[in-house]
Amino acid sequence: MDINFNYEIFTGTLCQSFVSGSVSGSFTGSIDGFTGSIECFTGQMTGLASGSYYTTNNVFVNTSTPIIKRSLLQFDLAAISKSISNGEIEVPNFVLNLKVTEAKALPLTYTIYCYPLTKNWQMGYGTFADGGSDVGVNWAYTNYPDLGTAWYSPMDPTFIPTDDYLTIPSTSSFVRGGGVWYYALPTSSMDLPSGSSLMCTQSFDYYQSSDIKLDITPICKAWIGGGIPNNGIILMTSEEVGSNPQNGYLHFFGKETNTIYTPYIDVQWDDSTYLSGSVLISSSMAPVTSSVGVSVSIKNLKKEYKSGTISRFDVYARDLYPKKTFSRLQTVYLDTKYLPASSYYAIKDNESDEMVINFDDYTKISLDDVGNFFMLDTTGIAQERFYRILIKCEFDDNEVVIYDDGAVFKITR
Repeated sequence: MDINFNYEIFTGTLCQSFVSGSVSGSFTGSIDGFTGSIECFTGQMTGLASGSYYTTNNVFVNTSTPIIKRSLLQFDLAAISKSISNGEIEVPNFVLNLKVTEAKALPLTYTIYCYPLTKNWQMGYGTFADGGSDVGVNWAYTNYPDLGTAWYSPMDPTFIPTDDYLTIPSTSSFVRGGGVWYYALPTSSMDLPSGSSLMCTQSFDYYQSSDIKLDITPICKAWIGGGIPNNGIILMTSEEVGSNPQNGYLHFFGKETNTIYTPYIDVQWDDSTYLSGSVLISSSMAPVTSSVGVSVSIKNLKKEYKSGTISRFDVYARDLYPKKTFSRLQTVYLDTKYLPASSYYAIKDNESDEMVINFDDYTKISLDDVGNFFMLDTTGIAQERFYRILIKCEFDDNEVVIYDDGAVFKITR
């Protein structure tokens, strides 16, 4: 399809990612990668323009330009910092979670890069319903229309960096705009020495889910320890560098989503204790030795738990088919047994079947003289929803079994 337009006093740069200048006239077609101003525009123009012109000739351009896409996020870690300082949380691990809404035109392999931002920024307040807003953070400014809040000055949007600025410390990307960040820790923080890398990455390949579960422990430790200010993080993709930049894109749920998929940082630490020896002998509890004929459930599960509370959940294990004995004591069907040390819990949203807390080394089930249990901090779990508890056990007979008794509980406001 022909693209027809008239322009005057137009300036641009040959074969670069940006077309810049002031354009006036009528246009039909498509436009991609344009910066500057356009008057009396109708339709779309696609491609690149070259040279400086003063003309009214018709021109046909058909080369598209890759568009760089980045995301900014910020989390309040004040409560977590307090819990770490008072000893409630020991040796924490921090994982960023983002749920993808749409993924299109992605390569088979790509990498997400994450860095902490060096400047504070203001989130825009536009909404989908009102068509969005120009106020707030954008490619050039941390808080537009305040022209004193440039990410980097002087900025040259037509500059094309030649080095891999995502992995090698450089200011080449800063000159182009789009954010400024720390590559390394300027001063020691928590257990991180000065100069520690703050680059965090997650690689994807061969049609796996594009959901982000990214370990950002170095960044969070730098914030909490006071090594750098908490200005949030920037996410970038390996697609934007190299000789053949791609035009794929990823969309994620944001904080205003009316779903359970809001972005969050999962704070992980091992708070489990597992008693053995004389303590267990005196309690008269016996171990579960086989995956066959075992029932596992949550004992005394409440219907509701208030958000922000820390509650104990007792895990009850017994034989389904105990040997018959003649006794005046309680039935052997009520005898409590304890699970192997390699036992874990998970929390699943009952409606969506999404794992809210998945099995890992940070969800180990504890054991004391009463029986198996785990402590659950309900802070951060979506309120007014129902959840199920799953128990995974790795038995000595090399069998791994996941138990779900179907019981549900609710997190209330």
